[in-house]
Amino acid sequence: MFQMRFRNESEKRNTGGVALLLASACLLPATLTTPAAAGSCPAVVSPQSIPCSGNRAAERLEMTLSGVTVSDFALHQGLAESLRHYALETVDPVAMRQQLDATGTVSLSLAGQSRQLVLEAVDLRAPSWESLIVTEDADIRLPAGPVDTFKGHVAGQPRSQVRLLIDPDLVMGYVELDGRRFFIDPAYKFVPGGGSNRLVIYQEADLLPEPGIDCALTEVREHAQGLDARSADAPGDQHLVAGAPSKRFTLVRWVDFATDADFEYYAIHGSGTNAHIRGIVNMINGFYGDTALIVKVASQRVFTSQGGDPYSTCSVWGQWCELWDEWETNRQGVARDVAYLFSGKALFWDLPNGFRHRVRGTANMLGTVCDLDRAYVLSTDYREVGLVSHELGHALDGRHLRDSLSLSQELALCPDVDCGADTCGDPNPAGGPVMCGHIQQPTLDFHPVTVSEIKSFVASSGSCLSPVIIPYWP
Repeated sequence: MFQMRFRNESEKRNTGGVALLLASACLLPATLTTPAAAGSCPAVVSPQSIPCSGNRAAERLEMTLSGVTVSDFALHQGLAESLRHYALETVDPVAMRQQLDATGTVSLSLAGQSRQLVLEAVDLRAPSWESLIVTEDADIRLPAGPVDTFKGHVAGQPRSQVRLLIDPDLVMGYVELDGRRFFIDPAYKFVPGGGSNRLVIYQEADLLPEPGIDCALTEVREHAQGLDARSADAPGDQHLVAGAPSKRFTLVRWVDFATDADFEYYAIHGSGTNAHIRGIVNMINGFYGDTALIVKVASQRVFTSQGGDPYSTCSVWGQWCELWDEWETNRQGVARDVAYLFSGKALFWDLPNGFRHRVRGTANMLGTVCDLDRAYVLSTDYREVGLVSHELGHALDGRHLRDSLSLSQELALCPDVDCGADTCGDPNPAGGPVMCGHIQQPTLDFHPVTVSEIKSFVASSGSCLSPVIIPYWP
């Protein structure tokens, strides 16, 4: 695959830090962007017409809603395409919730050992929260059910961290223990027909790399100050782990996160779509603690038919414009700080050289939270905890690490499966921080420079974010 890459620091300086990286980046020279006309979509790249050919969402939805599950053999075959190692555990989500309500704990096997997880409910629904199911005939408003998002720790391990969603049809989350992070996902996320009662338990390094998986952010603003000045910010409040020896009150701000899910996303997740999105939000809150932010779900809407779905293109910029147009036209009254589209489509970007490149998401511009005319973000159904954290990070002014660090620092931190060792160093096999440009098995932690960028943005431009005083992280 054709790829442009800086060979050394001198080349990076001589080109002004601008390159087009097809396999491991998503930076487009600023000269290709033009200001949007008044009243038109403010995408930094003109929307392209890319039809969704071979769309099998209806077929996938039929399998999702039928409850038909594949055999264990077929499931293991499918999982082997995504994971090096994993464990499978069959659970009854209803019985698990009953155990939690009765005892405050649930049992789960991790690395071959049964563990008791001590949990408490944490409601991540904002006061304005609503949940809408959009059919071809009507918008159905769902009542607020019991809280289904939880945090906690492993019994006997107060420094551990647990984030789980336990819904009648869905269990998902992660457990952080002894320096390892175990992810818990329903099998259907990896294999159609895998079922929601079969849990796949794996670690970050178990995910097989997939080349050419990128974020499509194209506008990278010049730094007003150097890296040293940004890193010199006074340290903020520490991330307090549930069950730590002491508690203290701390001031944080919450981000009102309004979501849409297109028909293709619904075809994957079915009736549990909005619960699944809350599970994603619950997990990313575990990683946003260092930024002194809490993400709250302000509104949720899912489209259950292609006829009623306003999102139809497979152009990443075209879909961003569809998102902008839908919310500017029909959703202006929804209280939010950012609107986020969860898409099940395969999205592409036609580059100026004629190459059609697959991408996984975009925030369009940096630092758009609180600017409601531009605070629109989208991503696809792919390793979503890292991807949603990444794209939301852009909206909070977090840059790709290649734009915040030196080339050698970026290469040491970020995975790059398309980059040969003889041209740009050995890729990091263990994954990299959330804001690596190439979306690959990230460690799901923010680099300190990203924390500084986000905190600086919130301090200067985050006036819309509601302050709240809490005794510990939610």
